Amino acid sequence: MRVFQFRYLFIFLVLCAFVIIAYKAYILSFTHDEALSYFLSKNINFILNNSSNIHYINSLWLFMGQNISKNELWLRLPNVFSFILSAFAVYNLIQKREKSPFILKIFLILFVFNPLQIEFFSLARGYGLSNAFLLCALCYLTELPENTTNFQSFYKNFVNYSVFALLALYSNFTVLNFVLLGLSMYAYFYRKYYRYHIIDKRQKVKIYLLSIFLFFALYRVFALKKAKELYYGTDTLIEGVYLSVRSMTYSNSIILCYTVTCFLCLFFVLFVLYGFNSKKREINDTRIVLFLLSASVVLILIQGLVFKNKYFADRTALPYFLVFGIVFYLISYEVYEWIDRKKIIHRIITTTFIFLLSVMLAYNHVRYFSLNKTKLWAYDYHTKTVMQRIKNRIEFSDSTPNTISNHWLFTFAINFYIEKYKLDIPLTDKSGIKEGTTYIYTYNKYEPTTYKYNLIADFSDICTILLVRNNSNDVKF
Repeated sequence: MRVFQFRYLFIFLVLCAFVIIAYKAYILSFTHDEALSYFLSKNINFILNNSSNIHYINSLWLFMGQNISKNELWLRLPNVFSFILSAFAVYNLIQKREKSPFILKIFLILFVFNPLQIEFFSLARGYGLSNAFLLCALCYLTELPENTTNFQSFYKNFVNYSVFALLALYSNFTVLNFVLLGLSMYAYFYRKYYRYHIIDKRQKVKIYLLSIFLFFALYRVFALKKAKELYYGTDTLIEGVYLSVRSMTYSNSIILCYTVTCFLCLFFVLFVLYGFNSKKREINDTRIVLFLLSASVVLILIQGLVFKNKYFADRTALPYFLVFGIVFYLISYEVYEWIDRKKIIHRIITTTFIFLLSVMLAYNHVRYFSLNKTKLWAYDYHTKTVMQRIKNRIEFSDSTPNTISNHWLFTFAINFYIEKYKLDIPLTDKSGIKEGTTYIYTYNKYEPTTYKYNLIADFSDICTILLVRNNSNDVKF
């Protein structure tokens, strides 16, 4: 009965979240990075473009989709629906431990679908898609210990994992470590249980095909590295964790964020020690995901120290926090199984601790909930409104030609709306403000020096202003 009730509660929560995500995707102004991806995807040559803003599956949709419609919801649609896919994957992981305490299930849901992750399901970027496909791949990877006696079952599981892992990789290259480590687990299991099994020709063809996609992805990663496009991140691992915590908690409190960072690092060390000291030496799904997390952190350190790579932060660190949450869930379940044989006080303490963590996560969701603003691109909050006002002014005035200049941060989003609204305005560029243009959109510290401008909009919440030359027809909307 309890499982039945949770199922319907989960469906209700997913539907509510899906409506919110879809509404955000509809109402949010197109952001700087979305618009940059949009323009980079105008030509099929984007496949070989050495830009870190090319997230292949998302870019492919932008390439095809913009010829049908430039509506924001339409361009963000794959990411919106990827939330449903990720929700089913999380439910699958929960059902493998259907006897786990209710509060532990709620914790996993709140941790995996943190505010920053929810935000990316509403944006035309590769992160939402990548993390959804990664969750699906993990569902198959955790079934690996169950496929040690039947090769056909093992092979089918391997192909399913590989497909979703490659989809995750082609959505965003930040999951590369997880993909490679997951494949290494399949290689280990194959060598241990099926090393003398003969693979037929059809199976070899699938493996060769999957290998081609994997090697092309590796080639693109090295090409990006050579082009110095892997520039986003931090110089130390701790700083990367700290900035990720700031983004996911939406907090500006240094003390709070460093406290959470310390706790996350402590839990990670405890998880690793638990994996080494556990009396259960057989490889189960908990140890597989724990290996995935711990080995990926080691790889990050090696890549940072040897190859001078940047350490992942905020959006690029999302898959690592996602796997961390799953490890926390699986180990906590094993702890619950262990304390069932101990005193009741142990269970009460553990439940209270997880309950408090869940309350803090829920509070974070509620406090920083926003339908019309993004965390990482808050400066584009009003770009859509600005361009709608300019569109209205152009339609009801006779002044021609119209031009616009702006602070460089707004360039790509402004150009997107010039295209969307089919405005008779030359596209702007990143060279900055040029006095003499009809409109100027910039931060409110700017003061014109050559020409006189009238203020037609002041967005005090993000400290930006929209100006129009006073010899323009000053129609207010």
